[in-house]
Amino acid sequence: MSAIAPLMISATERCNLPFDTPCTLYNPTYSVPQDNQTVTSLVLDKAINTVDPDSHVCRGTLDGRRVIAKFAYDSNYLAEFLKSEADNYETLKALQGTCIPRFYMYHEMKDDEKIEVFKQFVKFHLSGYYVHYGRENIVGSPGKYRIVDFHAIDGHDCPWEGFKENDPVSHGRPFPCLSLGEVGRYMEIWKKFRKDVMILGKSYYGKDAEEFPPKKIIPYLVPDMIPITFMDIGANRETVEESLKQFKKNMDEDPNCDIKELINSYQKNSSYTLENSDGKQFRPRFMVYEPTPPQEWM
Repeated sequence: MSAIAPLMISATERCNLPFDTPCTLYNPTYSVPQDNQTVTSLVLDKAINTVDPDSHVCRGTLDGRRVIAKFAYDSNYLAEFLKSEADNYETLKALQGTCIPRFYMYHEMKDDEKIEVFKQFVKFHLSGYYVHYGRENIVGSPGKYRIVDFHAIDGHDCPWEGFKENDPVSHGRPFPCLSLGEVGRYMEIWKKFRKDVMILGKSYYGKDAEEFPPKKIIPYLVPDMIPITFMDIGANRETVEESLKQFKKNMDEDPNCDIKELINSYQKNSSYTLENSDGKQFRPRFMVYEPTPPQEWM
């Protein structure tokens, strides 16, 4: 990993991208030095046709060196796919440049940028008007995002009054403004900032949720309940929850612990048993831990 520097992206007229260029990106997840220099400029000069309209692949130069750049836009599936590919390139670092292509950088839109875009829609709503959300209606770059395309606007008395403690969004209830709720859903704001965790079909909020591990790793800590019927889950819930709380305590005791090792140890050494309605007991089985978490459902 090199020292982090801003990356300037520019494009020629032959590259039709869903965002304005030139633009600047900050704090990429991965950034590697090129000839002792930190990568600072990506110039895109030709788009490559792809099957999926939300997938954008371009030829270009990265500080003068020919590269292929991939972008996922408005597609959770493709975004997860690119993140997984970036993780795999990082894992295969020793093979880069000889057996596989050299990998330079991965970047995803930061949460504060999503909030910035969302706030622009909030301002529009609170002005008394409604505008359709679409990726083509958002232009600009960090600090300068703007909404465009006003061929059709409607009067709107927005019922939303801002984020508050115990906000309905956090508790899975309908969002006060259907339109803003959809904007937040498309931008994955609600998924990123929900504070609840769900364990065996039961949700926990606030301080209760803080007793459990982060929700992105819970799928690897809750056992496979296939031998148990729906009616048996309640009888085993306390056993599973107590085990998860102990895992959280172990995490807190060592903030620098290796999560993968901790999860593998938990799965291997879990001493409790589960019981079905017939009185049969069995050892818990777990999903194998992966570096990239599974999709989180709202």
